[in-house]
Amino acid sequence: MFEKVLVSTDFSAPSKQFIHCVEEFRCLGVKEVVLAHVVDFRTAGMSMEAFRIHDETKLKEERKRFENLGISTKTVVTIGNPSPEIVHFAEEEKASLIVIPKREKGTIGELIIGSTAQSVTQRSKIPVLVLPCA
Repeated sequence: MFEKVLVSTDFSAPSKQFIHCVEEFRCLGVKEVVLAHVVDFRTAGMSMEAFRIHDETKLKEERKRFENLGISTKTVVTIGNPSPEIVHFAEEEKASLIVIPKREKGTIGELIIGSTAQSVTQRSKIPVLVLPCA
């Protein structure tokens, strides 16, 4: 059903933890993973290109883990506004599912999802799975 999955990461501790969960997707028939990261132009400042290059290296490390499990993996990094870029990546890659982490933001955070995750769910025509992270 979900053979090609786009996995969005921001390299935060919760996001790294959530990538380990995605490894289990192989049991569900996932054959290909697209690891995506967007350098947020609103917070990266003048060194956006340096962030992009650094983040490409980090994604390649994560890619090895999936490939060692026999899952074909591609990485994509760009600079922009995360929500629309994640949806764009998923559409461009013809992903059948977008997986994005939800970060807890305290007691109230249990009731809402993060702004990026929420925006992706509202924009996307592709199913979105929001995974909670501790």
